[in-house]
Amino acid sequence: MLSVFIAVCAMQVAAGPRAALPTPAATAPAAGLPSAQPAASAAQPPAEIVPGDAGAAGDAFTSPATGLYPLWDQTGATLPEGRVYLGTSAAEVGLPGGLQVGLSPTNLVMRVPNLHLKAALLQGPRLALALQLGAYLLLPSANEAFLSSRYTSGFDTGGRSVLALPLSLAARWSARRWLTLHGSATVLGVTGHAPVETTFTPGAFLSVELAPKKNHGLFLHTGQLGTSARDSMQVFGASYRFHTESFEARLGYVYRHSRDGIQGQPLLSLGLQL
Repeated sequence: MLSVFIAVCAMQVAAGPRAALPTPAATAPAAGLPSAQPAASAAQPPAEIVPGDAGAAGDAFTSPATGLYPLWDQTGATLPEGRVYLGTSAAEVGLPGGLQVGLSPTNLVMRVPNLHLKAALLQGPRLALALQLGAYLLLPSANEAFLSSRYTSGFDTGGRSVLALPLSLAARWSARRWLTLHGSATVLGVTGHAPVETTFTPGAFLSVELAPKKNHGLFLHTGQLGTSARDSMQVFGASYRFHTESFEARLGYVYRHSRDGIQGQPLLSLGLQL
């Protein structure tokens, strides 16, 4: 149940060769003499995709660099170096070398200091892979602050701090201009003083992004969190995303199905990219 609580508490880029113009005296040069006419310009190679430069092919906001369903929903895309994303569910900074560092502002309000680091393994025009490690410190009073009252009686820190360390391997695959898949596999490690036991909970999440128009996207979400009968949870839902070059708004609704039943939950995220 601890891993379930953390899942809930975390809510949150050629021109072709151009022939040289002929000169009035377009005669062949004498043997052994260099031509006075400039050679045709070479074709310009495509811009290089460097690790972490998710926006090298164009608008850096073509696909999001963060997930909507926090902790478990991740993507292989990362922010370009020097770009900053400030949002209600995530604050991120693109660093050199394909790195991205950030935190969840919502969790800070819930008395859970947190930080995560994302490292690009591959950033191509169609396929992107990244590894993300996070750290969430649940303070002794965190069990008294909840986004959902459903879990208030099922979790107790025992008056001690609890540390959660989620490690995720995430991917983004652009199958078509209008179809992108975001998937992640996560292992959530939790440790703390008694009565909290050290546990490791696996989870997998998939988001299908449909973008028929430039500034609009529809996401279909599904995930399996945990494997035991006690903590297993299935997540499914949908969300809409509107974005420009510097602003995005995401609104969705997901259902969480566990042994206790089904619970619906709205999701909202607003953000600016600088």
